[in-house]
Amino acid sequence: MELELIKYLLQAIGSLLAILVVVIGWIGVRIHNRLDSISTSLASIETDLRSDISKHSERIVALETKAGYGQ
Repeated sequence: MELELIKYLLQAIGSLLAILVVVIGWIGVRIHNRLDSISTSLASIETDLRSDISKHSERIVALETKAGYGQ
């Protein structure tokens, strides 16, 4: 009787652990996907900022040339 009860308890504990592992894996996949999308967004933002900085640099050079600061 006691061995049968222990067998059922071990099966229940094993099932709960399996469910826990599946849930943790699912959460991990969601976090990984979210981090990938954030990484892609940051790369896009970096490209845009570098482009803007380049444009500002060209404008500053043009203004300095017109004002005669380079001479």
